[in-house]
Amino acid sequence: MRKLAAARSSVYGHLQVLRYVPSDAVSNSCPAMTKLRYFACAITVLLAATSSNAQQAKPRSGQGAARWAQEPSSFLGIKLGEPMAIKSCRETTDLCLDDGSTNRYAVFSNLPDLGFRYTLTSLIEEGKPISIELKTDHANYSALLSMLKQRFGLPQKAKTEAIQTRMGMKTSSTDSIWHGQKVSMLLNERHETIDNTRVVVMDRKLADELSSRQETEMKSKANAF
Repeated sequence: MRKLAAARSSVYGHLQVLRYVPSDAVSNSCPAMTKLRYFACAITVLLAATSSNAQQAKPRSGQGAARWAQEPSSFLGIKLGEPMAIKSCRETTDLCLDDGSTNRYAVFSNLPDLGFRYTLTSLIEEGKPISIELKTDHANYSALLSMLKQRFGLPQKAKTEAIQTRMGMKTSSTDSIWHGQKVSMLLNERHETIDNTRVVVMDRKLADELSSRQETEMKSKANAF
């Protein structure tokens, strides 16, 4: 059984726990690293997982190509892979960038009403959102899953596994993956603690490019030895 990691409190710590696949897969593939290296590694694991899932989901000979018919280009009003045009909260009462935002990490306020409370953040690279993350209480998981299915269709893969907290409590958690030509989306029923649910939407091309750059940089630095 995999252990749920303890929640990280700081904004910058959040970058290190953007885990796009179940924590056991990432922890096995990505040992202790700097934040950017960990993020690049986590992206690589997700890209491999979703690509493998796409291969498994291919139809038999004679059938049409499998695809995500409702694949999005944006999430809750934020466009992936395009220059972000969202204003500061000091300038608008619509969806806006909170004061906690930086040029690499965006925190959003004045969020769309989903019927429950949640937080919305994004990792930014060269002014473009690479990924968007929504976090909410686990009590809202069923409602969130229902809305995602209605808007984006059924996930191509859903895996339920037994988990155990650090205090010894046993329960289960379902991870659901949607995989498209340009976008991948992951819903973790329980993330970091049994009380938290999160969904991450990722621009595959930008994430792959970031991962490749990080890998090249690491190899270059390794040559110093």
